[in-house]
Amino acid sequence: MSRFAVVLFLIFVVGCSAGPKVSSRPSDPGSTSTRGPIEVEIFDGVNARRAGGNLAALEWSEMLSALAGEHSDAMAAGQVPFGHAGIGARLGAALEAEGSQKGAENVSKQPRAASEVAPKSIERWLASDAHRKNMLGPYRTTGVGVSRAADGKYFVTQIFVQ
Repeated sequence: MSRFAVVLFLIFVVGCSAGPKVSSRPSDPGSTSTRGPIEVEIFDGVNARRAGGNLAALEWSEMLSALAGEHSDAMAAGQVPFGHAGIGARLGAALEAEGSQKGAENVSKQPRAASEVAPKSIERWLASDAHRKNMLGPYRTTGVGVSRAADGKYFVTQIFVQ
């Protein structure tokens, strides 16, 4: 068997047996996160707000991040309008994978510099009763996905699961 075939086999076996990657932070050593610094900043910012209210920190889920990222990608590409289109399917997949019965989602659109996306998204979510309730709700796991559209706007999705 060629080296290439062995590597593909190992990737398949490890990927199928590993289950969803959950860590305390997406940049932990050993994390397989494919997301970038904006996602980490949002994750850390939301957890800082939760800590201020004596709430438990959320754990990072790669599976939830992938679902969130797919939605942000679709919004950025104009395949779905900005908002919660398809939330039933996303949350259904998230709840089934996490063995939960409660989930929520926040989205944000930011026509700003990358350095402002996380703080402005969190600020807007805190200003909205429904979004604040999601951020500070009885959830244990989260995933964040951010995509940039061709016009420079950023689309953010954060999924929460109890």
